Amino acid sequence: MRNLLRKHPFILLALLLILLLTSCGGGGGDGGGGTTSSSSSSSSSSSSSGGALAWNIYKADTPPDALASVSLADGSTSRFTIAANAGNFTANDDGTLSLNSTSIASQQTMARLGSVWDASGSYPKSATALLQVAPGSLYLLNHTLDLDLALADTGVTGSRVKLVIATASTGVQLEKWDGINTLSANTTSSPAVDLGRAHTYQLVVTLSSATQGSATLYVDGNATPVLAVSGGLRATASAGDNYLSFGDGSIDHPYQGTLDWLIWTPGAYTPVQLSGKLPAGIGTSTGY
Repeated sequence: MRNLLRKHPFILLALLLILLLTSCGGGGGDGGGGTTSSSSSSSSSSSSSGGALAWNIYKADTPPDALASVSLADGSTSRFTIAANAGNFTANDDGTLSLNSTSIASQQTMARLGSVWDASGSYPKSATALLQVAPGSLYLLNHTLDLDLALADTGVTGSRVKLVIATASTGVQLEKWDGINTLSANTTSSPAVDLGRAHTYQLVVTLSSATQGSATLYVDGNATPVLAVSGGLRATASAGDNYLSFGDGSIDHPYQGTLDWLIWTPGAYTPVQLSGKLPAGIGTSTGY
């Protein structure tokens, strides 16, 4: 044997390797060793990536009331309804949507999608909506766009949060957030918001009950919110109001703006949590 090992040293190496594998439990049929390590690594990677969020998407490349203009998270499609003055919305060749009600300031034009949020009566519940929108050329005089979220449960009055992207001096607003008071931010605020250029706005609403909760507005992915409120929130106009709507919601101001896209999902997220997780192909975004 000694002479054999001297002539063929690789046999000795093979014997040593077999002894090493046996002592480590490798190569066995009990699922141990390298197989378990690989599975654990894969699970960790999947957890850290967070996976895809359940986005509902309006790309604003067709009129909001066009058939299948909205892609829902469950794979189905839907469309907004427009109660009046639908002609104030115009789909542009570049895949954006223009809103213009400057001819008659009292004209309201809101595109509404109903039954958007959980209406089961379970709390807490939350909602996150983002949109990319640019002001019109007369942003010193005109509002740009409203975004209105109503989150009532079936058959009862609930909470409503209305974001108003107003004139440059007035700023961006949480209008009558508690039913009375309006909170605003503009170029003199900290963080400052310049309404003379396009922004990505992120509105987050969290409810602890049908009437109590918080609303937070982030701009361009900045981790510091420009507006934040909490307490008793503005009540929905009617019992069971549950929708997302956008457009011109004022009888006092003309509107002129260009919407690039609008997305929403259940849950409350910060800009950091959404970094790199917006849907692909929706258009321009800032800070995400």
